[in-house]
Amino acid sequence: MQEIAVSYGFTYDSDEEKIFMLTLIRAAVTYGDDFVSQNISVGKKICGIEKIETNLTEEIELTASALSERLLYMKFVQGIPIVGIIGGLSDFTVMKDVSKYARFAYKKRFLRGLWEKMRGSE
Repeated sequence: MQEIAVSYGFTYDSDEEKIFMLTLIRAAVTYGDDFVSQNISVGKKICGIEKIETNLTEEIELTASALSERLLYMKFVQGIPIVGIIGGLSDFTVMKDVSKYARFAYKKRFLRGLWEKMRGSE
């Protein structure tokens, strides 16, 4: 995710950026109504409507909880014969989902920044 951030011109040194990254991970591993609300929150943060929270410890705990829930579910599925083969790909699937979501969010954030610059120069 740090490579994705840097490729779009964002550094990952500040707590605010770390929190944003954790928010992306949490959104990427949720489903259903939780995903919808997380995705809306990410969009608001990208657009500057919602401020990025500044409590890194709390965000770490929320993200760890969401990630462990997703991975535990996949490990449970892995124990079921035949279906377990699919569950064995869980780590790869989670990484793919997180990377895809992060790439999309950072691209949107980058384009939003360009739009803001263009709008300000008019």
